[in-house]
Amino acid sequence: MRQAELAVHSFVIKIWFEELSSPGGAGEWRGHIVHVPDNERFHFLTLDAIRPFIEEFLEAHETTGGS
Repeated sequence: MRQAELAVHSFVIKIWFEELSSPGGAGEWRGHIVHVPDNERFHFLTLDAIRPFIEEFLEAHETTGGS
């Protein structure tokens, strides 16, 4: 595998809107993200939780030199 390919990470993100059951409740976004190479999955309750999940893989790559 070429060196450039070792620095590539693929993620699949599925996001859906869940209406709240309480009267007058608007709803919230929910979802999950999958790191494709190792099939690690993370369910999230806020969109802000996506970034830390991705950063975890990028930081691991930096500390291991891509291996």
